Amino acid sequence: MYTHLVVRGCGVTDEQVIGALKQRAVQAAPHMLIATLSQAIGRDPTQFEFITHFKRAFVCIPLSALTEASTSRQIVGEAGLADEDFDHLLRPHIEASLGTSSPP
Repeated sequence: MYTHLVVRGCGVTDEQVIGALKQRAVQAAPHMLIATLSQAIGRDPTQFEFITHFKRAFVCIPLSALTEASTSRQIVGEAGLADEDFDHLLRPHIEASLGTSSPP
């Protein structure tokens, strides 16, 4: 399994990226976690990177929801999913993954 990313000359493990996402999710809206992921990996995430990191960080999110969420405006541009829709789609699953609510 690939567990190490190189970010601008610094090594960042997947576990560190996942930890940053989980920590930020406690207080931030789901769409704000894309910026956390971008900062952690040192660039804008691809759809694949988004799906991979979010699935590992928030295990209760179904793959179908992640696939839809990967079309966020922050990932694919203006024609993508609005922040409000992204939040509505992922919030219950993120909360369930963190243990702050029951699964949807």
